[in-house]
Amino acid sequence: MEGPAPLAPRRRRASIRGVALRATLMVLLLGAPAGAGPSPGGPAVRLPEGEFASDAWDLIARFESGHLVFSQAVVTNLGWGDHKAAVVGLVVTPDEKVQVFRRSEEEGDWKLSRDGLRMDLRSIVFDRGQAMHRLDVGKDEFELGVQWKPSGEPVWPASLPQRCPIEVHEISSDASGSLWSLGMPGPTPLEKGHVALTHRWTAELEASCLVRRAEVFVLESDLGIYFTEIATVDGKTHQWVAVRRDGRVVYQGAPERAALRWKGGDGYPSVAGLELAVNGLRLRGEAREPFFTFDLLDRVAMPLRSVLASRTRPRMLLARASFSLEADAGGAPRTLGAVVKVDYTNPMSGGGA
Repeated sequence: MEGPAPLAPRRRRASIRGVALRATLMVLLLGAPAGAGPSPGGPAVRLPEGEFASDAWDLIARFESGHLVFSQAVVTNLGWGDHKAAVVGLVVTPDEKVQVFRRSEEEGDWKLSRDGLRMDLRSIVFDRGQAMHRLDVGKDEFELGVQWKPSGEPVWPASLPQRCPIEVHEISSDASGSLWSLGMPGPTPLEKGHVALTHRWTAELEASCLVRRAEVFVLESDLGIYFTEIATVDGKTHQWVAVRRDGRVVYQGAPERAALRWKGGDGYPSVAGLELAVNGLRLRGEAREPFFTFDLLDRVAMPLRSVLASRTRPRMLLARASFSLEADAGGAPRTLGAVVKVDYTNPMSGGGA
């Protein structure tokens, strides 16, 4: 096994006083440079460059038992110090109980393999360097393992605005795992599951390029659908969808028709429903109330949190959804399980629905 790659030496940072404070505020107000032109992100975890740069991997797994797993692995320069790593995630049981797990490490206290495919934060490991890819969480009171067979067929929405790009590495790949928490007599197997995995990277705060990103993940054995709609800071809306059927990607691009319905007027509306037509398929259904809401600034220590709040007030929402699927080729409608994820960098003006 390859040893850990050396991380870049820590840059010396001046304390936030005088000129340093004014420079930081200026960058926040004007925005960091967007960096290089559009290009696929690739399979490796990146060590970001730039004061507000980050590299993030979102995993969503849905199992036949009704369990749902979400995990986000991030390397970021936001805050004090460079190349900090964090994994935050949760497990939702069939009765809607939520178990949250997280760990963060400063530069030098976590390991990244030379190929960039394995993040090791000691009690949490995100590993895509083996034949079966894995997420492993091992704490005294909680253990989780999720493994999946990679599709080897990532898709990249090149038609979307590329200041905040996204790449979809798994649309719906076969998964299994196990879950144990304090008080359980033994681990619970997680069987007949399916995984989606996305990769996002940015050289600036996402608030500089988008206000909201909505994502819908349909996770079935013979069908996977990834749909996203983003609202950018210039008031435009962009949509993109990818469809995987019987083990291969059969479509990626703009949908024939897509309409999200929203509910809630607090500036952070949740998805109420979706109508989607793509590649001979028609999807229509409802989303439940979010089972998890998270303020991403909770990860940032004071006083930088107060400084950032003048530029971004982020929020993440996760919800289950149920859709009816019809095909132009005929056949009886199917009921599909799905997960909806909505990320806000700032509240939508006028409620945003």
